Amino acid sequence: MNQSTPATPRSEPDVDRSAPLNPSEIFPFPLDDFQLEAMDALNQGHSVVVSAPTGSGKTLIGEYAIHRALAHGQKVFYTTPLKALSNQKLRDFRDQFGAENVGLMTGDLSVNREASIVVMTTEIFRNMLYAEADEHDDPLADVEAVVLDECHYMNDSQRGTVWEESIIHCPPTVQLVALSATVANAGQLTDWIEKVHGPTTLVMSDHRPVPLQFSFCSAKGLHPTAQRSRYGSSSQLQGLARAQGAQAQRAFPEAAATRATTDQLCCGSDGGAADAPGHLFHLQPARL
Repeated sequence: MNQSTPATPRSEPDVDRSAPLNPSEIFPFPLDDFQLEAMDALNQGHSVVVSAPTGSGKTLIGEYAIHRALAHGQKVFYTTPLKALSNQKLRDFRDQFGAENVGLMTGDLSVNREASIVVMTTEIFRNMLYAEADEHDDPLADVEAVVLDECHYMNDSQRGTVWEESIIHCPPTVQLVALSATVANAGQLTDWIEKVHGPTTLVMSDHRPVPLQFSFCSAKGLHPTAQRSRYGSSSQLQGLARAQGAQAQRAFPEAAATRATTDQLCCGSDGGAADAPGHLFHLQPARL
């Protein structure tokens, strides 16, 4: 590999990272207000926490961070919680930015790791931060931003510390782009990131462009839930069951099964393919 040009240290202010990019020149469609707000925060040099429903276009903000870094001659790390999701992002970004510009690092595979865009699992990024580096071999040299996709995994009882450690030890010169559809206390998360990392802006949206429709499947096919069935709403069915007990369940066995399935489906899940468990993000001081 040709190393005639040494890596530029992160601390040198030779790149104008505040130079904005016009989103209309990058994306051939109008953007939502929350997307524009997040992009403006990035242009101000802030990290961002983006909380918006599944399918609303959060990933577009990560893509803007990539376009912005490439325009500045910098790199981006795009982290995901799952190897499968990393592989998917590798394919997507290769189609969008060119195979020569995209690399992959997981526990199983390392491809083109010197690329301008490197997709990796969050554990790999955390391990990078702990690895010793010298001025000639700094894995975060020239990295402008790190995207933490599905950052609500911080709430996972087994793996959550990986996200905490990644945020705590990430150099403050690197912008963080934290994306999630299911983090419930996004304000507290933003305040904490600002305290341990640097200026951070919270961007929220509750608009769901792709409505959720709950159904349940049986041997007879797909059926509507109690929310839309002829038995009435879920709350009405629960009142009936409380009043008549087992008699109501025997009289309306299909409705009772529908209610039970609705309770399971609507128990805090946002419907995203990679959603983590629905309990709240919790910082444990012992880890910090």
